[in-house]
Amino acid sequence: MHLTKLIPEGARSEDWLVGGKKPELVRELSEQEYQRTCERLSEDSTNSIEGLQAVRSVVLVHPNCIESFSFAFETNQKGVRKYMPRCTFVLGKRRYLNVAITDAEWRGYGRKFVQDNSQDEHLRADKVFRGTLTTDCWFTLGRYEVNSTEYLLVIGIHVFPVRHFQMDFKR
Repeated sequence: MHLTKLIPEGARSEDWLVGGKKPELVRELSEQEYQRTCERLSEDSTNSIEGLQAVRSVVLVHPNCIESFSFAFETNQKGVRKYMPRCTFVLGKRRYLNVAITDAEWRGYGRKFVQDNSQDEHLRADKVFRGTLTTDCWFTLGRYEVNSTEYLLVIGIHVFPVRHFQMDFKR
């Protein structure tokens, strides 16, 4: 990305203005480099993105335990049923319950899983990871605010060995 300058006042450390050049792939990390990068950049808590003193809007974490995934449909405040995958995990001494997942590949994986298995969409994480051959996993977490209430989101799921899942761009 061609970053031109840091966005002033009220910005997080990652908020930059993007210049007119198109994004360019400089090089692709090997799987080992990617995993080492996750290990190096991950944090032990969500403190840097939570509360009024948040210094960033995203953080990379390596959960102590990922308990479960849900690939269910929910009815939102407007009465519309929407697909909303969620997960429950432990980071440090804190347990995060039913955190919404917005990662497009993981959402695609969940849709396919439910289609193929026609079963309860609430699953233990170890069962999901066996099916994807996953041995390790990191989350990129973000936050958003609705009516003065902050919510955590899993905006990226980084599984190892690396797997890619079909995305449904029409949804």
